[in-house]
Amino acid sequence: YSVQFLLFELEYVPLCMTYWYNKSDPGARSFLIFGDDSGCLHIFNFLQPNKGLFESPTKKQEGHLKINMKELSEHSQKVHHTLCMGRPVHTDWVRNVVYITETDYIKS
Repeated sequence: YSVQFLLFELEYVPLCMTYWYNKSDPGARSFLIFGDDSGCLHIFNFLQPNKGLFESPTKKQEGHLKINMKELSEHSQKVHHTLCMGRPVHTDWVRNVVYITETDYIKS
């Protein structure tokens, strides 16, 4: 059994993504980073991924658990969303993204 999430009402289209977690401490923070068609990099910092990526729904849902991007603040105990540099970092689509653990950098 694995929980699947459907993140919807994103403003732009994700084109590439990467996920990182600490293999020696899987309960520590992890990151989902994606680049979109507006030139932005989005960083989802999951605070305690072993306890859940998002808050549990108040009512039982069938299939995917749906998370509205506009209501992401309701999940602030589990995840923080950041727009890298608060604005687009590229003038065109982001086609590749890599998280470099040794330097804590994001390369796109």
